[in-house]
Amino acid sequence: MRPTSFAPLRRAWPFPPAFPRRAPHSCTCDQASSRLTEWGRHLRAILASRARQKRPSHLAPPQGGALDDVAVVGAGFAGLACARSAALRGLGVTLLERKRWIGVATHTTGLLVKEAAEDWEVPLRLTRKILGVRLYAPSLRAVDLESPGYYFLATDTPALLRWFARNAQHAGVRIIGGASFCGARRVDDSWRLEGLPTRARYLVGADGPRSSVASALGLGINREFLAGVEVELDGVQGVAPDRLHCFLDSELAPGYIGWVVPGVGATTQVGLACRRPHRPDLAAFVRKIGALFDFSTARIIERRGGLIPVGGPMRPMAAPGALLIGDAAGLVSPLTAGGIHTALESGWRAGMRSPITCWIAVRIRASGQCGLHPRSSGKGLAAASSIFLCRTRCSTRPFARQCSASSQDSSTSTNAAHFRRGRGARFGR
Repeated sequence: MRPTSFAPLRRAWPFPPAFPRRAPHSCTCDQASSRLTEWGRHLRAILASRARQKRPSHLAPPQGGALDDVAVVGAGFAGLACARSAALRGLGVTLLERKRWIGVATHTTGLLVKEAAEDWEVPLRLTRKILGVRLYAPSLRAVDLESPGYYFLATDTPALLRWFARNAQHAGVRIIGGASFCGARRVDDSWRLEGLPTRARYLVGADGPRSSVASALGLGINREFLAGVEVELDGVQGVAPDRLHCFLDSELAPGYIGWVVPGVGATTQVGLACRRPHRPDLAAFVRKIGALFDFSTARIIERRGGLIPVGGPMRPMAAPGALLIGDAAGLVSPLTAGGIHTALESGWRAGMRSPITCWIAVRIRASGQCGLHPRSSGKGLAAASSIFLCRTRCSTRPFARQCSASSQDSSTSTNAAHFRRGRGARFGR
């Protein structure tokens, strides 16, 4: 007998008219199996649609009042890595993003080096493997460079950022979109963010090379930059799909390079960067490399641009209760000026091994508020308080010293001293 519970499903999804009623046993087993498979697909589609309707929005609206453990400003690679890392340790984390949606108007080419690709295991559908570099002289003569076993990954950057955001939300991070950082003040051992219903014990600035958090808190500010522009094209012909094409040209790209990257799918990314105060002339660069690639059928998909900090790590990059990571801290590769790997690494270490995690856990334990944060993914604060942490890069040590000096809790000071000497248990990813 046909169950009546299927009636709502029939109204919610128009099943195709490819399943006429038949008399019993009037079809072969293969035909019956095929029809059941089709019905299964439609049923899964209905259930997935209803699950999406019940799922919370990608960027949650501001909700007021509660005291979080960590507030992270900026939902780029550094901010997402830091927020997820801290949430996995049982801390309550709010991630603030100026843009309404994550992944729109990106400012990066999105190249991942092998180390970052293996650490984070990004989905293959969002990447293209590049096995070597083709380096061009100003005369356009080229040489291929590669190392056995090494590679880069070109990525669909907006989709990759959304993938990181979903992972952060699954860990318990609350993401607030359309929330611009306008300032913060220290009140009762916590940060109150101006214009936002958010309070947090610790504040992390991951808001890019022109960091508003650094300016508001009097931390180090980036002053030396590369200025880059890039266009994403469809229909470019003649681009070797397994090579990162890099162009040396002291006139068009003084202080850096031009590039052509075979992107995910049929896209191609063409860009140029130079040291300020020079301005990149992308049109002149495209005209020059027109002798190598066919742009006659190219169609523009997206334009992007941005600044790359090249002045070195900021001093200071930390203050009592606050820390800069990623581009905001000037942490980019000194050789290539690539920032994604250092952003992911600094963000993850900030949430996992820095005094943020230990200081919060010890203070909460001392105040008798031990337990599981309502938005955490299952790692209790008791576990978080034992994380402290193997030796990390020297960039976080000023933060440890300031945290130790500013805290009146003897156990916190002792732990911060242990951090500076490299003691403590390791906590794997």
